[in-house]
Amino acid sequence: MSMRTGRPTKYREDMPQRVLNYVDEAFATGKIPTIQGLSCVLEVDEDTIGNWGKKYPSFFGAVKRLKQSQADNLQNKGLRNEFNPTMCIFLLKNNHGFTDRQNIDITSKGKSIPAPILANVSSDDSDKENTETTKED
Repeated sequence: MSMRTGRPTKYREDMPQRVLNYVDEAFATGKIPTIQGLSCVLEVDEDTIGNWGKKYPSFFGAVKRLKQSQADNLQNKGLRNEFNPTMCIFLLKNNHGFTDRQNIDITSKGKSIPAPILANVSSDDSDKENTETTKED
């Protein structure tokens, strides 16, 4: 018989719907839904939200929708200057995998640069070069 320790979980069957309701309410009030805001609404910490996402697939899907909605909102409102573009860039880079990309041509006028050919040097030859000394009389 296995004994569980700790407090009972606060997770309930309606949690995925509560996440979606939070997302809809955030947009209705002009806010961006966040994991931190969700944790306040559900009265749990951010780690618990992550743990529930690993344990309950429907909760994971709802949180994923929150994150996708957040990224979409940041992109669109940032482009229209409804939100501070610098803050949008910061959040998209840190929370949604966006990066600055520079395309650098590492070819020679569009043609591939051939890989260098390395000569085979046996260990015997290299040892001789290192041990031989020339002596002038």
